[in-house]
Amino acid sequence: MSESIHHGTSLRYLRLLSGMKQEIFARKMGVKQQQISKWEKQETIPRSRLEQAAEILKVPADLFEKFDESSLLKLAAGVKLEDIFPSTKKMVEYFMEELAKKDKLIEELKFELIECKIAKTENQ
Repeated sequence: MSESIHHGTSLRYLRLLSGMKQEIFARKMGVKQQQISKWEKQETIPRSRLEQAAEILKVPADLFEKFDESSLLKLAAGVKLEDIFPSTKKMVEYFMEELAKKDKLIEELKFELIECKIAKTENQ
């Protein structure tokens, strides 16, 4: 049985983990403290606000979709955040490596094409 995602709860947990009080967080978000309290009770929060909150809390925005009470318990038990959620940095590094491989292949194919064109002109 999977639990549904509750953005407000995730926001609250991540804010608390960062050690930030609602008042300070609200100021950084450009809203009143009461708005933060309201958001932390809402099941869904607009994506633009989650992205703004992620920037302030220095976490990936998609973390609000994945963070739940079991994650909090793991953190309390001493498990590192990056062990619970794959690092965005690691994913970017992986895709950069894949792109580099493709770039190398493209260069090799360009070289082969040039060789084929040269051989064709020499045979004419």
